[in-house]
Amino acid sequence: MRFVRPNIIAERISGSLKAPINGFRYSSLRGNRIDVLYNNIKLAFFQPCDNEMIILLHFNLKLPVLWGKKEIQSHFFNVVRSKDQVCEDCKTMSLQ
Repeated sequence: MRFVRPNIIAERISGSLKAPINGFRYSSLRGNRIDVLYNNIKLAFFQPCDNEMIILLHFNLKLPVLWGKKEIQSHFFNVVRSKDQVCEDCKTMSLQ
């Protein structure tokens, strides 16, 4: 499951995060989209899974983007994985 912060509504909405040629695109299950262009990213932070259940991707933008009615300058994308997926990844890493 992939989630984005800040939320435009009170509940978390899962969706998909893709990286086409010109930037990242988050599409929620409700049809909302966020486009983050590569040339608008000021800072990017990535926290890999390393035996964790959450993978984080954080963008600090040069110019804010509109998300709902809010101007947002920082986006957090996180992938929440099940405990089984974490254990499977640990097993495959130890075999290599």
